[in-house]
Amino acid sequence: MTQVSKVIFYWITVFADALSVLVNARTLLCFFAIAKTHSRQYGMLLLTMVVHLFYNFGSAAYSGYMIAIIRGRLSS
Repeated sequence: MTQVSKVIFYWITVFADALSVLVNARTLLCFFAIAKTHSRQYGMLLLTMVVHLFYNFGSAAYSGYMIAIIRGRLSS
């Protein structure tokens, strides 16, 4: 993996974290300030869970990749 692809993968992980924070803020705002119907709230909750899963998988893959580099299993 080249240095450029490592940087791109890192920034994708950071972007997923920022996206997760924004989705959480929007969901909390809708839950407590706007008080929409129940079906819409459950849909937003599902979207938040999907974004969290996407971020968690990306973060875990990046952490595993960095650990493999540190242990010398992959060339840096």
